[in-house]
Amino acid sequence: MGLGFREQLDNILSVSGQTTAGIVTGLTTLQNEIEAFKKACIQAKNGLEALGLNSHTIPDGQFEVGVLIPCQLVDQKLATLVKELEGWNKIVRGFQEVAGDEEREVTVSGLASGSYEIYLPLGYVAAKLISRTIDKILAWYLQILEIRKRRLEIQELGAPVAEVANVKRHEKNLLDTEITKLAKDLVKEVHPKVDANRRNELETHLKISIRQISRFVDKGGLVEVDSNTPEEPEEPTAPEGEEENTEQTKEYENLKKNFDRLNSEFERVSQVLKLGSSLRALPERPEPILQLEDANDEDSTDTKKTSRKKPSEKK
Repeated sequence: MGLGFREQLDNILSVSGQTTAGIVTGLTTLQNEIEAFKKACIQAKNGLEALGLNSHTIPDGQFEVGVLIPCQLVDQKLATLVKELEGWNKIVRGFQEVAGDEEREVTVSGLASGSYEIYLPLGYVAAKLISRTIDKILAWYLQILEIRKRRLEIQELGAPVAEVANVKRHEKNLLDTEITKLAKDLVKEVHPKVDANRRNELETHLKISIRQISRFVDKGGLVEVDSNTPEEPEEPTAPEGEEENTEQTKEYENLKKNFDRLNSEFERVSQVLKLGSSLRALPERPEPILQLEDANDEDSTDTKKTSRKKPSEKK
């Protein structure tokens, strides 16, 4: 049910002097509210489908990166929104090039109404790289948030200004170092067909992209990698020793081989989705806290664009 449900649950269980009967009453009320909410959702879904408005689904085996652009970030201006979308076009193309995707023209699979949300299809490798980036940004943000909390406490205690400045400098250096390290780690996974001379340019491009995503998140934006989660397979039962025969053994080995393949697919997709949804754990961001505002993130190394020749054009 999300953070709202958890908050209500915590409130019910943390009332000072609450009796068992009071807790039961509170939980019963909460359960009734949940049932009413679920019923309303089902009615809304049925009504939308009756109007021909079906939910967006991701094809099996494919991934998407969803980007939610806060209205205040673009001030509801078309020119600013276009610039933001152009930035994401460069970001995604860079990750696709590192992944070795042949067709790197970024396509849009969905647009949400009511807010600025876009959904961009990705291959598995590019999705994995962006998911790792998202997870790292969460870790950095929480770390800087904790440092900032301690810094403000020091400042309120009247510590010398130089000490506060040193802590702020440490925050900025920490983030710069981590962004550079992540870019180097990601480019190590560059597809073998990418030219060796291009790798340094890609590392620079990734550093700029990671910085842009970090700033985007810091200003209230959200990024998430999604896909259809495959069902977790059930491991087959080995035949019992006394009744075992060649036919049973062969069937079990085939089932086991299929299980290993499906389980491997389940685990790798689940890992991408786990890292790709990390930013859900972010606290509210009333104002930016990362020192990225003055960074020069203009990307002069645009990603290369490949084109596929038609059969008649090939020699």
